[in-house]
Amino acid sequence: MVIVIHQAADTRNALLYNEEKVTEGVATYFQSANTESLNPFLYDHNYRLNALLDIENRNTRSLNKCLHISFNP
Repeated sequence: MVIVIHQAADTRNALLYNEEKVTEGVATYFQSANTESLNPFLYDHNYRLNALLDIENRNTRSLNKCLHISFNP
């Protein structure tokens, strides 16, 4: 099992990386929290990006707002 934790600089880049992996079929949707939808993959990637950016904007105390964790069993 490999777990990699990255402090990503940009939420958009992290999301696009994940979107690409899901499209390629080498990754899958696992879980979502703090969003208006139980399954944000029912909507397009712009919805998912805006949901993440809304969460970031509400969190004013955090300096590094994007954390990318890769869990590979």
